[in-house]
Amino acid sequence: MRREISTGKIATTFIGMVLGAGFASGQEILQFFGFFGWSGVSAVALASLFFIFFGFLVMQAGNRLKARSYLDLINSLAGPRVSRAVDLTVTFFLFGTLSIMLAGAGAIFVEQFGLPGWWGSLLVMAVSVLTVWFGMAGVVSAMGVIIPVLLVFILAIGLGTLLQNYPALTSSTPAAEPSLAPVSFWPFSSLLYTSYNLLTGIAILVPLGGMVEHGRIKGGAVLGGLTIGCTALVILLSLLAHHPQVKSYQVPMLYIAGQLYPPLSSVYSLALLSGMYTASVGCLYGFAARWSSPFAGGRFKALVLCGSLLGFIAARFGFSTLVRILYPLAGLAGLFILGSITYRFLSRLLNRAS
Repeated sequence: MRREISTGKIATTFIGMVLGAGFASGQEILQFFGFFGWSGVSAVALASLFFIFFGFLVMQAGNRLKARSYLDLINSLAGPRVSRAVDLTVTFFLFGTLSIMLAGAGAIFVEQFGLPGWWGSLLVMAVSVLTVWFGMAGVVSAMGVIIPVLLVFILAIGLGTLLQNYPALTSSTPAAEPSLAPVSFWPFSSLLYTSYNLLTGIAILVPLGGMVEHGRIKGGAVLGGLTIGCTALVILLSLLAHHPQVKSYQVPMLYIAGQLYPPLSSVYSLALLSGMYTASVGCLYGFAARWSSPFAGGRFKALVLCGSLLGFIAARFGFSTLVRILYPLAGLAGLFILGSITYRFLSRLLNRAS
């Protein structure tokens, strides 16, 4: 049964899928767009168009299939063997994102509080484990508060930075260093950025498309994609205004917040930690639930603990390093899904035309 979900709520869900703690840290935007200098602006614009187009296709596919799970989409694109491989790939990158969030918490402890990084990783890991063990309802509610707060902080810090540095930004040409980016060709960087976000995002977008009215999908995709693009652009311009200093920081937006108003960086760090906590909980729950039912008691709790410990160990590689390695790999994996959906979409258009 289709539900009366507004275009705005569809867009909000779409935005929340991307606008997490990794996005708000500035590290993702630096890696995929910032190293291209002013060409990064074109890269962000292209990524925004990709989000609109592919977000629409994913939700439309879910709507057409009346999907209850992203596996309904994967099974329609390929056979059971391929769908199992994709399922395992998504599960692996849920674990990878957990490791990135724990690494990000460690980076905040180092750069903001001057404390050992493993303290931050251990804190977020411990709280996440307890949350998954004893219930998810509170986190679902908290995400509805934390994501809008992060959005407000990003826009406030970014716009304040642009006002403060507008003359210097417009009169300078930030050096492009594409060799430092995960991929050195900015259009492909835009595609990978969209692809890795949608790889894990299909778990939400496909069933969402299955439960909403078809006519509202396009508006939700457009509004969501444009908001993601505009927010990414604000972060990118803030990074370019503080180039090249931001290159040496694991969490560039904390540095930028401190330059704008020093006490603001402490408040923003708490918002980021909250975002990393909620992201860690979602990834840890999804990873453990893939291997055992949440109602399995001791077995599920043991998997949660083992998964978090492995994530804690992987987090020692560092926040920026993990973003640089894992996210492009996830993007490459996601290209199979996006390519298959696009092929089906174009085939239907050609059949109608003929």
